[in-house]
Amino acid sequence: MSGDQLIDMVAASTGLPKEQLSGELKRLLLKSGKDPARASLEDLRAVLADYLQEVLSEAKDSCA
Repeated sequence: MSGDQLIDMVAASTGLPKEQLSGELKRLLLKSGKDPARASLEDLRAVLADYLQEVLSEAKDSCA
């Protein structure tokens, strides 16, 4: 399965707007230096884990 197919499958599985989420996943992959067309499931897991940590940190900082 290509990276683009994997991204589309993950985006469709969330129930969120597929086009918007696909674009965000591709942006995150590019930001981390990965090629979205060649991304693996592990690549997606890594960028999403980093993104989640960033969001949680920002939320914590805004509550302090």
